[in-house]
Amino acid sequence: MTTTQIDMDASVILKLLAESPRNKYVDREDVSRLSDLPPERVNDAVALLVNSGFAKWIQTFGTAPYDFNAVTITSSPTLPCIFCNTASLQGKRDESCMT
Repeated sequence: MTTTQIDMDASVILKLLAESPRNKYVDREDVSRLSDLPPERVNDAVALLVNSGFAKWIQTFGTAPYDFNAVTITSSPTLPCIFCNTASLQGKRDESCMT
């Protein structure tokens, strides 16, 4: 399976969230700055993480060009796989990953 740009962006942002203090939301502008991604790609990647259950976000008015205010990581049984293979974002499991 081919890894897409959005999968790679989501992996970068998920790693960034995993390295942040637990239970701390990361501001949208910090996500963009620390990941070195433009707002459009941050929005798509964060939406993928939220829809996949890897992250949760706070959405408020007045955050344009971002679709969210802040984001944080969630607990997920497949989380270690995200660093081995971005296919885990799509619900697939890489057998070489830790469980």
